[in-house]
Amino acid sequence: MTTLRILILGSSYGILPATKLSLAGHKVTLVGRPEEISAIESSGIELHVPSRETEAPLIIKLRAQQGACVDASQPGLVTPSAADPNQYDLIILAMQEPQFSAKEVAELMKLVARSGRPCIALMNIPPLPFLERLPNVDASSLRRAYSSSDVWKAFDPGIITVASPDPQAIRPDPNNPGLVHVTLPSNFKIAPFADPAHQKLLCQIADDVDAVRIDTGYGLATPRVRIVPHRSLFVPLAKWPMLIAGNSRCLVNDDEPRSIRDAVWSNLEESRQIYDSINSLARNAGADPDDLVSFDRYAAAAQSLIRPSSLARALHAGATAVERVDLLIELLAQSKGISIPALKSVVSAIDARLASASVDGKPAALHPGRPHFADAFKQDTSRQQS
Repeated sequence: MTTLRILILGSSYGILPATKLSLAGHKVTLVGRPEEISAIESSGIELHVPSRETEAPLIIKLRAQQGACVDASQPGLVTPSAADPNQYDLIILAMQEPQFSAKEVAELMKLVARSGRPCIALMNIPPLPFLERLPNVDASSLRRAYSSSDVWKAFDPGIITVASPDPQAIRPDPNNPGLVHVTLPSNFKIAPFADPAHQKLLCQIADDVDAVRIDTGYGLATPRVRIVPHRSLFVPLAKWPMLIAGNSRCLVNDDEPRSIRDAVWSNLEESRQIYDSINSLARNAGADPDDLVSFDRYAAAAQSLIRPSSLARALHAGATAVERVDLLIELLAQSKGISIPALKSVVSAIDARLASASVDGKPAALHPGRPHFADAFKQDTSRQQS
């Protein structure tokens, strides 16, 4: 096996792929905030993940060390300013989209673009350069959906692909950022790279992760959450109807956010109509029906999504910037002359929330008691996926 050096931007959701890849024997370095790095180095990484062979989740513990990884058994931990993309074979982007606009991260992203290293984005909203690879999509018409659109200008679209970040992972203890529970162990379904050499790397890590087994003392167990390379560029679009029918509809007036399950199941027929309309838009953009997921399959999975989406919790906490998949899809629909009234309602509701988070035209984060998006995620950086 060839040991790869892998840099992962994002030390919250990034802990899931970091643990899987470290167990597969690769040298992984996580990029995070200084306070996260110190806490993770002190407490270590502890991943709770379901297995194929056991009823109880597997508990996987790894030590972590500050600095770039030198030993595959111990992931490295660095701040954005200390990361050198040229030292890595593969880069994984596992941060919320608005976080890429933070000054230190944006500077790192310039270096990532210049390095030419292949990048896998584990993001609900695909990076703009990836959308440039879709033949029936005018990516230039979608820039307004991004907080960090300038970050992507320097990227060669050919070096970026996207995984549909379907696994759900949560941090149950805000004082222990290295502790992560996988509550929905679906797979990372990844669109193909443009370069065959980059695709070869992707297939290698997929095989290596598949081969990982954990000795439980009673036998070997296979931790779930696979990396699954796909042939279609449109696989990540399968997530779009889920994000609109579920994640984006967890807010109801000024009440506490409801769970994704309740957002979907409180009015199942309305949810189906919204879901199917977004799937139709994805097909119009070029997706094959086999690339997408049926509503019935999604609704069944949503039964286990008993927490509000991270989007809803961030907005409820007063976040001033969030991932705008809803706006991206609406802009795509507009570019194709398609009107989806239910989607417009979702966009308007989120627009109103963000407007109310501003004071005197300035981000509410500049005013006492109102958080910036990063602070809104700090207490619970879970990813609510379907």
